[in-house]
Amino acid sequence: MNTKKFLLARLTRPSNALVSQTVRCSGGHGHGHEEHHFSQSKKANTQYQHTTQEEIDYQLPKKGIFNERVHQWIKARWSPDRDDILNNDIPNKYSAYYWFRNYSVLQNKLLLKTITAVFDNARHTPNAHHEGFAGGVKTSENGQFLYKSTQADAVLRARSMDYFILGTFGAWMAGVHPMLIAPFLVSLLSLPRKLAIVNYFVFHAELLPHTEQVVFHKGDLFGNVRRIIVDIKNLEKIDAETVPNKMMWAVNMFDSNMVFRDSESREVFVFDANGIWNEDTLKHKLLY
Repeated sequence: MNTKKFLLARLTRPSNALVSQTVRCSGGHGHGHEEHHFSQSKKANTQYQHTTQEEIDYQLPKKGIFNERVHQWIKARWSPDRDDILNNDIPNKYSAYYWFRNYSVLQNKLLLKTITAVFDNARHTPNAHHEGFAGGVKTSENGQFLYKSTQADAVLRARSMDYFILGTFGAWMAGVHPMLIAPFLVSLLSLPRKLAIVNYFVFHAELLPHTEQVVFHKGDLFGNVRRIIVDIKNLEKIDAETVPNKMMWAVNMFDSNMVFRDSESREVFVFDANGIWNEDTLKHKLLY
C-alpha cells in the first residue's frame, strides 16, 4: 500500500515539536499490475498521475456491504420524494382497500356488520347512561335513567356470532363442506341458556314519569335491541323460581332477587347482579 508521510512542524511550546500524520493516498494497493498515466501541467510545473481502473475497483468494490445492499433494494422500490403524491399507478394488491373494492363478497353488508362488531376498537368508557352499548339505546327526552348492566356490551357483541353460525349452516345446506355443520351443532349446546338471556335479560331501563311507564331494553338475536314499554301499575315482583328457564341461574351474573313481570303480557325482566341503579330515580314517588 502506497503511503506518504507528511511532517508538520509548528511551535507549540518553547521548544520545537514535530507532529506527524499518516495519510492514505488513492494510489491503490501498489501491486503495479497496471501502468499509470501522467499528464504535465507546464503552468503549475506539476506532473499529475491518473488513477488506474484497478485502483478504482479496489477503492470502490462492486459488491457493497449488507446495509448498502438493503438501502439499494429499498430505494428501488420506494421513493421518499413522492410521499406527498397520491396516485394509484401501481396498486398494492395486498392492501385492504384493493380487496374490498374488487371483490363483491367483501362488500356484503352482513359480513361488514359482523367484522365491525368483532374488530371495532372504538369502544370507550361510557359517560352517559345510554352510552357504552354495541347498538346504542333509544332514550326518551322526558325519561329518567333507572338502570344499566355492566355486561350489556359484551352480551350484545356476543350475538354477532349468530351471523357466523347462520352463515356456516347455510353453507352446509348448500353442500360446500360437510364440516360446516360443526359450529351449528356446538351452538346447540348453549342454545337453552342463550334463549333464556334473550327472553329475560334487561340491559337498560328508564322511567317515563309523564306516562307512568318504564322502558326496558333487551338484546335480541343478531345483536338487535328490543324496547318493551310497561305500565308501572302492571309491574309485579316474582320469585326467581317462577322463571321458566332455570338456566338463567347457572352462573351468578343475574340477580335472583330482582325479577319482575308484566301482569298483562307476562313478560319477565331479569337484571344484572352488578348492574348500576340510579338511586334518585328509585326514590321517585311512582316507584318508591
